[in-house]
Amino acid sequence: MKRFARIAVTLILGALTAGMAAPLAMAQPATAQQKMKPVAIAVIDGQRIEREAMAIKDAREQLQRVRSAYQAEVAKEEEKFRAEEQELARQRTVLTGEAFDARRRDFERRVTEVQRQVQERSRQLEQSFNDVRGEVGKAMVVIIGDLAKERDFSLVIHRAQTAYRGDGLDITDEVLKRLDKKLPTFKGNLPPG
Repeated sequence: MKRFARIAVTLILGALTAGMAAPLAMAQPATAQQKMKPVAIAVIDGQRIEREAMAIKDAREQLQRVRSAYQAEVAKEEEKFRAEEQELARQRTVLTGEAFDARRRDFERRVTEVQRQVQERSRQLEQSFNDVRGEVGKAMVVIIGDLAKERDFSLVIHRAQTAYRGDGLDITDEVLKRLDKKLPTFKGNLPPG
């Protein structure tokens, strides 16, 4: 009987303890929420930065100059190829079939090589611009991090990801100002023109 009484007391104490622990467990998240500081959010317009950042503008101008110079070179090559193609067409009646085919193959090989070079140059120019964008993006992340620390932001989101934003949340102007100070021009490697 004493044994039964001890088991009953143990069960009752266990039930009481569990019953008291449950409300305490539920109260803990509210306490944690009360201790959390409010979330401070900022918004950044990445598309505007890509349009207006001085380093990106400078890179576009430099790339356009290189592209224009290269297009002038390609236009000269195309003109030479047109003249050579016309000459080859005139020689068709004079040359033997084998000689004409050999010249035609050589001509096509050279045209293909120039086309490959044009594609490679375009790829290099595109890669150079992507490098600038990457460099600007890295600098922007550092600047946003600095601003977040200074102004105690918990979260910085892209403007395109917001359905609504109140006044005073946009930090794009400040980021642009700091970015232009840090990277006023593009000083990367461009392929020769």
